[in-house]
Amino acid sequence: MFFSIPGFDPKSLTNDQLFEKQVELEKKKVMSNRFGKAEMMAQLQMMIDAIDTERKERMFQDIFGKAMIETQGLVVETDPDIRKEIAASKEEEEKKTEKSKNPIRRPIRSSKPVKSEIYK
Repeated sequence: MFFSIPGFDPKSLTNDQLFEKQVELEKKKVMSNRFGKAEMMAQLQMMIDAIDTERKERMFQDIFGKAMIETQGLVVETDPDIRKEIAASKEEEEKKTEKSKNPIRRPIRSSKPVKSEIYK
């Protein structure tokens, strides 16, 4: 989690609760600003930022997340070195296919007529 505030987890709140909590914290922030408590203001601002970030993430997931997953699929990597292994296996397959391909055989050009069984 980007914000580590003990006893406060915005992921556990619903959208309505997040909005209400943000309004409540904004009111407390204004009060702490009036009384000159900078430490309290900093902590409240951090909580407000955490709520704002969570709301933005949820909106992004609602709007774009489903469409992105449907079009691109979901990839979960469990092994950090898996990309290297996949790249190495692809290179090996390419080498195998290059060897197995028949090279193009071009006819030999000469001034003499070529006798072929096809034209008989």
